[in-house]
Amino acid sequence: MVGQLGCGGLERQLLYLFQMLDRERYRPELVVWDSSETDVYGPAVEALGIPIHRFRVGASGSEKVLRLRRLVRKLNPEVVHSFSFYTNVAAWWAVKGSRALAVGAVRSEFSEAQRDSGLLLGRLSARWPRHQIFNSKTAADSIGRAGFFVPSDVHVVRNGVDVELFRCAELPANEPVRLSE
Repeated sequence: MVGQLGCGGLERQLLYLFQMLDRERYRPELVVWDSSETDVYGPAVEALGIPIHRFRVGASGSEKVLRLRRLVRKLNPEVVHSFSFYTNVAAWWAVKGSRALAVGAVRSEFSEAQRDSGLLLGRLSARWPRHQIFNSKTAADSIGRAGFFVPSDVHVVRNGVDVELFRCAELPANEPVRLSE
């Protein structure tokens, strides 16, 4: 599950994950919490053959949570992974009573993610789901371990990079190379 499919780094990382996922072993489906006409990565995800379940921007949070819960019951997934911090608690609630494991995400400094999500949603998304993936050790270390509103199980999975985008170019033969500021 992702908050949106705009042109951000989170969305790029999700696309990398889908591109590298062993499709013989895994059958991912994607829920977009706030889907819109401007979803930049939607066509790329669809081109991979991954079904997308779109929740419209104007729908209420409770409507989306109920729809997500029904979808979890229907699909019976092993994991519901929230890629956006503010959807963490929705993922946790959607799997209650099912066999699925909810996994949350923190993609920035912990207190910043809480603050950006608002007081109540920030605290709830910080605690639930209990398993959360951080994209850097610095972000994971920023939570500390004190307090009620922290995840109990923290993992670090660093962002991937498409190395094909950064291949070295051949240097011109017999020409000086000028480096400038």
